[in-house]
Amino acid sequence: MGTLDFSVLMRHSDRFLEGFLNTIQVSIMALIGSFILGAILAIFRISPVKPLNWIGTAFVEFIRNIPLLLVVFSSILDCLH
Repeated sequence: MGTLDFSVLMRHSDRFLEGFLNTIQVSIMALIGSFILGAILAIFRISPVKPLNWIGTAFVEFIRNIPLLLVVFSSILDCLH
């Protein structure tokens, strides 16, 4: 058993920092986007206008009925192509 060489981490610390900052940026964008989409769909669901209510309900029920594993699997396949 050899020892682990952690000097590689220090040599590439700028890349790790860049990846960390990109992750934070994408997470914040996803948070903002999901909040906006959720707010719009919530307004649609409580709307007295029947077509808007139907669109909001249909979207929520469609997303609720997709298994999470299917979403993960299709995301992985999309990333590979």
